[in-house]
Amino acid sequence: MGTIHYLFNKLHIVMRLIIVVFLLIIVFGCLIHLLEPATFHSIGEGMWWAIQTMATVGYGDIVPTSLLGRIIAFFAILLGGGFVAYYFTAMSSYMIQTQTALTLGTMAYKGDGHIILVGYNERTKKIIEAYSQLPIVIVDGTLKEHPIPHSDAFFICGDSTKEDSWIKANVTKSKLVVITADPSKTEKDSDMNVITSLLAVKGVHPTAYCISEILTPAQIQNALRAGATAIIETNDLVSQAFINIITDRI
Repeated sequence: MGTIHYLFNKLHIVMRLIIVVFLLIIVFGCLIHLLEPATFHSIGEGMWWAIQTMATVGYGDIVPTSLLGRIIAFFAILLGGGFVAYYFTAMSSYMIQTQTALTLGTMAYKGDGHIILVGYNERTKKIIEAYSQLPIVIVDGTLKEHPIPHSDAFFICGDSTKEDSWIKANVTKSKLVVITADPSKTEKDSDMNVITSLLAVKGVHPTAYCISEILTPAQIQNALRAGATAIIETNDLVSQAFINIITDRI
């Protein structure tokens, strides 16, 4: 009994209410069948009546006729109606809390095979558009709420340099990680943030495939030492594009 009680308490309040309501339906359904077998020919009919009564629907297609049957109906309305009303209230509250958590990015991701993108910027927007068919998790501690709430992307408001953010992102089940440079920081600070994020990832998932954006050449080796699988040298790519255009022009 102690084990059952412990497991019951571990369940979410909505699941506990569902179990209690279901048990009450069975109990009242069995009682009314035993008391009035001529009216309620089976336990199934008794449970059907119990559902109607507890939900205060009251179709009236089958009703108790004896005094004891009506007393049972009274307790079914009193107990069952209260639990059913509480169930709907709890369900509504749970849905609101879940939606709020998804919007604010406080909920942990439970899926797998996903792409984790650190930072929401023009680069990650393009990645999201290109791989919209894949599950995507955005990790960004600078945003107060989901940047694209009507999309399928999952948002986590968290510091990428902290291991708990990677645990919430379920990095151990991810396909790959993309760590982008922070445009609000200086190049040096941005690179240090990327490297620190790499160390945090590897602390949780040592074999994670990490694509990292590095702005200064001096930090490339440090990023590799921190565990970067692939490095995007943004400034080098942009500079080369400028050089190519200038060369064509002159």
